[in-house]
Amino acid sequence: MLGLSRRTVFRDLKDLQKAGVPCHYNKETGSYTINPNFILPAPSLSTQEALG
Repeated sequence: MLGLSRRTVFRDLKDLQKAGVPCHYNKETGSYTINPNFILPAPSLSTQEALG
């Protein structure tokens, strides 16, 4: 699996889902997908934070 352990993949999927990324499992292909129209909201950073 691209040199990653199953544990790493599932941990990353969990983190994506906690961040609000809609991950869906496809039983036919045995894979996860993310809606290609999904866009993460822009972070609200101050000018200092953005330049930091």
